[in-house]
Amino acid sequence: MTELAVRKLVDLNRADIVKRLPTYITPERFFALCYALDKKPAIAAVAQRNPDGLLNAILQAADAGLLIGSAYNHCSIVAFGDELVLMVDYRGIIYQLTRAGALVKIKAECVYDGDDQPPGVFDVELGDSDRISHKPNWRDERRRDWRWLYDKKNIIGAYAIGWLPLHETANQTLKQGRWCPLGEIERAREVSKNKDKQGSPWLLHYPEMAKKTAVRRMAKLITVCGSTEENKEAWDRYNVTIELERGQYHDEPEDTPIDDLPGEKPSKSAPKSGRTAAEDLASTQGAAPPPQNGEQKRTKAPAASPPPPPKEPEPPPVDDPISDDVHDKLLELAKVQGVRPSALFKHINEKYKVAALNELKRSQAAEVEKFLKATT
Repeated sequence: MTELAVRKLVDLNRADIVKRLPTYITPERFFALCYALDKKPAIAAVAQRNPDGLLNAILQAADAGLLIGSAYNHCSIVAFGDELVLMVDYRGIIYQLTRAGALVKIKAECVYDGDDQPPGVFDVELGDSDRISHKPNWRDERRRDWRWLYDKKNIIGAYAIGWLPLHETANQTLKQGRWCPLGEIERAREVSKNKDKQGSPWLLHYPEMAKKTAVRRMAKLITVCGSTEENKEAWDRYNVTIELERGQYHDEPEDTPIDDLPGEKPSKSAPKSGRTAAEDLASTQGAAPPPQNGEQKRTKAPAASPPPPPKEPEPPPVDDPISDDVHDKLLELAKVQGVRPSALFKHINEKYKVAALNELKRSQAAEVEKFLKATT
């Protein structure tokens, strides 16, 4: 292995990396953390076989405005075979939410078996008085074993609480909390593309991934009224981070449609009493069933068909937020047209006053698609 192979690759592409960095991260600090990757044999070895993979991960971190490595825990580069993937840590999401001014402080913790028993206290209260109360059972001897702490069997769930900026007229601290039971965390793990790969954070750092799930879901509850000149750059980088994070998960399967919804097709269940589908169809239309076992077809005047029911007026189209398919289609189109994600997010923020791509309405997405196709 060539010594300092990562450093040489980074220095060779220094100008391109610097252009992508946000103003609030100095090149010296960012490059120092990149150089530290040479001290990780697994990363350095894969980087020698796949230098483009390493460079792509570093560029993604620069675009997102995140610092690589355990010094800040914003994100890390993980080797899956010969593939290098940038993984966003929950602290990276917290870093950008606080920098953008959406929250002043965020707390995320796991709740373990025994925390809901004296001397521990744990309670979640929903409704008018949303409240999460957690006093870990520090006297539980099992907590002395790190293997016990990292075993998901001992985790009840995770939560995140964000402290909102105080309004001038507010007389109390406003908070937004989100509790995720283990089943919800496991659902996030299930749709992860890297959940079972060697070196996956879901296998090595399950508590951190549980906290990350809670932070991501809490962040969705934060109301954003549009960026300002002071925090616009931070919001742009946050959007890049969320898109990068979404890329690590499979799309959630859509719910199975219900047959009795308006406009749904009738169920294709088998006909009753051994009758064929053709017989059932014919009987519903007032016609005799087809001849069976050599029977001669009897001529019979068809029964008069009842007049068709009057058509109900179609409801006006609903301008709902876009689906994941439309979201991914816009990102792919931007990539084909050579439009950088940060430029796309800047466009939709200025034109539609939304903080993220998935907040667009269908009609707005159609306009964005036309805008991208017209871009050369």
